[in-house]
Amino acid sequence: DRVALVMMSSTISLPTNVKVTYWGGRGLCEPLRCILAAAGVKFSNVYLSAETGRSELSKLRAAGELAFDQLPLVQIDGLNLVQSFPTASYLGERLGLLPTDPKEAYHALSIFAASQDARRPLVGLPFVAYPSAPGVPERERVLQELLGPKGLVGRYALKWERLLAATNGPFFLGPVASIADCGVFECLDFFVEVFGAEQFDRSFQPFPHLSSHMAAVKGLGRLADHCGSERTNYLTWDGGAHTKWLAYATAVRETLA
Repeated sequence: DRVALVMMSSTISLPTNVKVTYWGGRGLCEPLRCILAAAGVKFSNVYLSAETGRSELSKLRAAGELAFDQLPLVQIDGLNLVQSFPTASYLGERLGLLPTDPKEAYHALSIFAASQDARRPLVGLPFVAYPSAPGVPERERVLQELLGPKGLVGRYALKWERLLAATNGPFFLGPVASIADCGVFECLDFFVEVFGAEQFDRSFQPFPHLSSHMAAVKGLGRLADHCGSERTNYLTWDGGAHTKWLAYATAVRETLA
């Protein structure tokens, strides 16, 4: 399966001098970073800080690099890509992670879009108690939302498990990886980051195909290195885990104030 993926991607010329601008945390940007890493693209990160983020954002806006004055920004192929979903679509097409067949492309895009809906409570967690850090009560509320009938586990994991069971795997399109796999992987990996591996094992025990899927996707391109090494530069990193949610939330709020 992995050989088929590599052969499919062998004719693609990977872009160079790719730059991603966002804050030092997952937020709306991490699925895009994961797509780049899964495709094997090396990219530099620019992290906006609480101290200088406001002026840096103003410079980007004044330079016309943010079409709608918002982040994340992915600079690739001479383009300034903004708005997360169309950026993901462009990266998928550019990097061989989106099928050319319209029906298969729709399938991949719909799964990716669902992953963005499913991760929304996790994206909001750093801000729920601001200017304080989220504590045990806030984490528990988010967990219950994710476990509920409309949440990541209660709704989306059920659907993804059935889709994976219906393919020959290991990906949603069978032997070929797509941005759908990157989006779902990042969403589940985000859950592990916030609630730990033991809680993940308990919550996702009914979904063996999803667990196998995570391992397969993490083996793509540079994704394992991105997850294990590059993320240690995020503001959320405390030296052993990602727990400094307040530092990240402060950088975002101070930049946008």
